[in-house]
Amino acid sequence: MVLIVPYDSPFAAAEPPPPPAVVLLIHTDLDLPTESADLLIHEDLGLAPTAKKAVQFAHKYPPPPIFDKLIPSPGRLSRLNLDNTPEWKQDHTPKDTALIKAVIHRLVDKLLDTTKAISFQDKELVEQVYREGAAVYPILCQYENNWATYCIVHAHLKYTSTEAIKKAADDRLEKLEEAVAAVGSGPGPRTRAARTAQTVAN
Repeated sequence: MVLIVPYDSPFAAAEPPPPPAVVLLIHTDLDLPTESADLLIHEDLGLAPTAKKAVQFAHKYPPPPIFDKLIPSPGRLSRLNLDNTPEWKQDHTPKDTALIKAVIHRLVDKLLDTTKAISFQDKELVEQVYREGAAVYPILCQYENNWATYCIVHAHLKYTSTEAIKKAADDRLEKLEEAVAAVGSGPGPRTRAARTAQTVAN
């Protein structure tokens, strides 16, 4: 986002005006200029040291809303299908649910190890997923102890970790098939057996 500040001077007609001042609102996914521009930067974003020196204005995301009454967890979350939970369905359409899940899934893919289930994740990173998800959809704060977000994270990691296990098994099977093929086309029995053992071990 670029704001152009107009130059207004009674001497503008007599002499060329200076170039307009430019204020940039930037995020970390953009290349940061090291000089010549004033930067309006989110305070909670990680910035390079050269960019921090240029900060003149700071902005913080507003704190999450405080609800009068939190919605308690309906039961064992590991077996819960959020889409069919009355406590969730009463406030969210299927379209709403899909949009919220898409945001949480992107955060999980970015911050967590998708080859592991939620019980093996870094707890601080899981909490970061909760916070960043609530920053986009504050209504998630209404669910006590983030149980709704937990369900989304748990289900996504269960899928991705299962797929990772399947891929690892397929890779091992492919190596074994290659070893068997090498036995059938290689030299004498001792050499073939040695190569087979080495290939499987790798």
